[in-house]
Amino acid sequence: MDRQSKIYIYSTISLLGLSFLGYRSVKRGQAYDLLIKKIADRNVIDNQKVNSVLNGVFHTNIGSNKDFAMLNEDKKRQASEKIANAFGTVNDDEEAIYSTIESLNDKVAISQVSAYFKAKNNTSLWQKFKDRLSPSEQAKVNRIINSKPDVRWLS
Repeated sequence: MDRQSKIYIYSTISLLGLSFLGYRSVKRGQAYDLLIKKIADRNVIDNQKVNSVLNGVFHTNIGSNKDFAMLNEDKKRQASEKIANAFGTVNDDEEAIYSTIESLNDKVAISQVSAYFKAKNNTSLWQKFKDRLSPSEQAKVNRIINSKPDVRWLS
């Protein structure tokens, strides 16, 4: 075998090796992107407790004879309107949504606002957030809600 044939064989093998490495790198990137998309598509607000809070039923399922703090109608209306107004026709004001939810003291209060929102707008906050917020924004709402105590008991 002469020198030119060896060069041809080695360069072909090298080219095939580099092509394989490039292909593998692209496939790994695609697999990583697909995995991230699957995780993001999993709707982070599908957590059972957050779901019941944003559907406005959490406060009805406390299951205790003890009295707990409830919002008055005016407070529920104000918070519901702030959230409704945060959903614009073109852009949504996520910070207004976050600050309104953060201003409520517990999951029961958020659930009461959610029930009021559902009664006035014929859609639940859970569905509205799922439809209008990105997965990262949904995750932030989830974190805010999960940071709240379930209920504030009255003495």
